[in-house]
Amino acid sequence: MVLKTTFAGAASLALLAGSVPIAVAAMIQPETAAQASPMEETVVRGEIVSVSTINNQFVIRTAGTPEAPGEQVAVRVTDDTSYTLDGDDSTMEEALEEGRRATATMSEGVAIRVAVETEED
Repeated sequence: MVLKTTFAGAASLALLAGSVPIAVAAMIQPETAAQASPMEETVVRGEIVSVSTINNQFVIRTAGTPEAPGEQVAVRVTDDTSYTLDGDDSTMEEALEEGRRATATMSEGVAIRVAVETEED
């Protein structure tokens, strides 16, 4: 169970009731996990420009346009990060190679999934 608290209403109710603990307790509403906000995921796509297995990170250069050049994004990984190479399960050492295309799905600043594709001629 996740608890959701409304503080603005608690302050008003506290003044009326004259008791902060009662007011705060009255404003706490139970919320199911399904209603709670999920961790926000972000996706970074581009070409791998460097890999550092020692530092548990790699850098992706995102695609740009003539008006807005791409940027380099450092992607942190952990032992829990999963990897695929051309759709098959892989490891960091096998999948991450400079010049390959990668899509990193990140949560809280860390990659949870990295999908890598090799260039096809």
